[in-house]
Amino acid sequence: MNIKQNRTFFVSAAVIAAAVINPALFFKAAGFVFTLLRPVLIGMGIAFAANRPACLIYDMIFRLKKGLSDRKHGRRVWLVSVAASYILIGAAVTGAVWIVIPQLMKSIGAVWENGDVYMERISVYYSELKERDRLGILPSPEAAAEKLSAALPALAGELYSGVRTLAGGTADIVIGVIVSVYITADKNHIRRAVRNIAAQLMEENRLKKTAAFYKRVYDIFFCFMKGQLTEAAVLGGLCYVGMKLFRFEYPLLISFMIGVTALVPVVGAIAGTVPSALLLFLTEPISAVWFVVFIIVLQQVENNFIYPRIVGKSMGLHPLPALIAVIIGAKLGGGIGILLSVPITAIACGIYRDRLQNGGY
Repeated sequence: MNIKQNRTFFVSAAVIAAAVINPALFFKAAGFVFTLLRPVLIGMGIAFAANRPACLIYDMIFRLKKGLSDRKHGRRVWLVSVAASYILIGAAVTGAVWIVIPQLMKSIGAVWENGDVYMERISVYYSELKERDRLGILPSPEAAAEKLSAALPALAGELYSGVRTLAGGTADIVIGVIVSVYITADKNHIRRAVRNIAAQLMEENRLKKTAAFYKRVYDIFFCFMKGQLTEAAVLGGLCYVGMKLFRFEYPLLISFMIGVTALVPVVGAIAGTVPSALLLFLTEPISAVWFVVFIIVLQQVENNFIYPRIVGKSMGLHPLPALIAVIIGAKLGGGIGILLSVPITAIACGIYRDRLQNGGY
């Protein structure tokens, strides 16, 4: 084992030891570092998404304009391609919001208008459960109301914390968009700078292995994210069609929740089904039961037919590492941490499988 390998081993052992000896301090420090780097990570993700369309537009411009030279006009054409890529992405997001948000607000408004009816039904269901409670597990409605009143200050504090987190996440996204523009526009300069620094620090053989490793990471990340986004869109669309076909209430609102939560493997299915079933239970209890049956069937179709063809078996993520990634991501960075932790774990698992199959790079 050479000096660099010894250094890597001791650093890894020190990090693992710190996590085992004082996990609270370790997660606090990791969360602080993640919070600092979150805008940059978001920017890198957005730049990754914008890079492919920009490359396609760049190649298309040179195919259409035969007289252009890459050496002479390449920089200006690339900036135009980047601008066009961001305009297309912005237009797609704006169009989706323009179509979906009014329908979502309509569904939410319907839920709000029927709030009194739902609260009355909850009260009736609770009273019936209380009458059947022979062990005295459930508190009386009066005691439950007192506990709720006592918990209101804490709930207000949680609401304020949630608003702060949402505001901070929005600010991180705005900063991330700005960072992504600089990363995408100066991609070639950044790449050359990284190559020059790596060439100074590594031997040629090690540099080639590192480049191959980076390319593999890029391919895994691209395939996984493309598959997850496509799967989420397909699952949300199938859910909407099925809910309209079987005449469930709030099809667009519930399908939107199912599609968004499907971005997170394993846990997303439960996270989207539970609140949706509760919402349907308030309108009509039996519809909630049939909805759960419908989602189970839809999940089986998705797991056995859609997911293997879209994401691919080689890019699929085992439930256990996905669950661990979600827990750690939520601990470090909340909702954004969950979204970032899953693809990072997919990369780690993909690299591990490659090393097992090929004996390393």
